[in-house]
Amino acid sequence: MTKSLAHKLQAEAIDDSTSINSLLMKAKLVAAKLGLEDITEWIEFESEGYPSRAQVPPYRKFSCQPQAFNPFVGWIPINFGNMPANLVYEFTTVYIQESISNVEKHVVDSGGLEVRMPDGLQEILYAGNNSRSRFKICWRFSSVSLSGILATVRGRILTWSLDLEKQEILGKGVNFSFREKEIANMVFKNNFNGAVINNNGVLASSTGGDVIQENTMSVGSFDVLNDELKKIGVSNDEINELN
Repeated sequence: MTKSLAHKLQAEAIDDSTSINSLLMKAKLVAAKLGLEDITEWIEFESEGYPSRAQVPPYRKFSCQPQAFNPFVGWIPINFGNMPANLVYEFTTVYIQESISNVEKHVVDSGGLEVRMPDGLQEILYAGNNSRSRFKICWRFSSVSLSGILATVRGRILTWSLDLEKQEILGKGVNFSFREKEIANMVFKNNFNGAVINNNGVLASSTGGDVIQENTMSVGSFDVLNDELKKIGVSNDEINELN
């Protein structure tokens, strides 16, 4: 007996020999046939990469202390001084925006991974510093920790395919009936919107400070932070709240 699309998806989701990218392509076929745009969008983000930090779901975020590369002494820690905790969070959180195939490659390589800090954040760290020399700033961690992303994506597809079966949405050949599509759109609407974007999202990417090029990299006063936040359009009310 020929397996339904939902059952094929389940079989591949529990088969470790099936690549995550291949699994996503089959899931995309099912989602597209059912007219589930939000799930299709999630699959496309996973397959092609997330275009912005704001769209990255929680399972692709990692806590990691950034380091600056001093050519004379090597990698050095960054001291954020008295910077508000909610702002430090943005500098100590890695957003993995790469495609799932690149993530899978990093895991297979099992080496160290360096993610360069976005230029915008680096500019804020260097605000008020007059030196022409600038260090490369990266988050550095073991690529093995990325395996959690692969497990989560595989698990989400498996759970979704099992839920399809519970709702008797199985598919025949490469198609679904009108009734199956109707049920799917009622049950699975907005089911995969993992990234949470709130009104404070832009503000959460903004901080500032001075840089001292020694064996630690230090971020300085709130006055510098205040000036930099104004430059990027943050309101006085929001700045006062941070202060």
